[in-house]
Amino acid sequence: MYNKAKESLKNFMEAWKIKNWQIMYKHTTLTWQRNHPEYVTELPPCQQLLDGIVIRDYKIGKAHKSKDFSRVFQIPEDLNICIDIGIEIDWTAKGNSLSGTKVGDVRMLCEKDAYNLSQEGQWGVNILSLLKMKEKE
Repeated sequence: MYNKAKESLKNFMEAWKIKNWQIMYKHTTLTWQRNHPEYVTELPPCQQLLDGIVIRDYKIGKAHKSKDFSRVFQIPEDLNICIDIGIEIDWTAKGNSLSGTKVGDVRMLCEKDAYNLSQEGQWGVNILSLLKMKEKE
């Protein structure tokens, strides 16, 4: 099960590196895809991935049942539908005038359909988790 999550992340990062938005989009969560169909052919301006590696194997993540999502996500007791994988990425932006290295956990969710977490689903990258990555010190 976790190999599929890592494979999806690998495919997402490889597609990001070569700017293949369709493949990248395919490896995001079904919820994000449903809410952002306009990005199927081109993602919004973002940092360009130069290289990325897994620095920490997965750890079980806790699917958050916050106020914002409590009406939407039904969180099963078994948390094998949400994992965090530590990565390090080298990036550039604005015509190579900005660059750096970021580290952090990428949240992977297994969804059967949008807003439906399930072990019978497919793994996808939670795009919002990428926004939480920090510059490497």
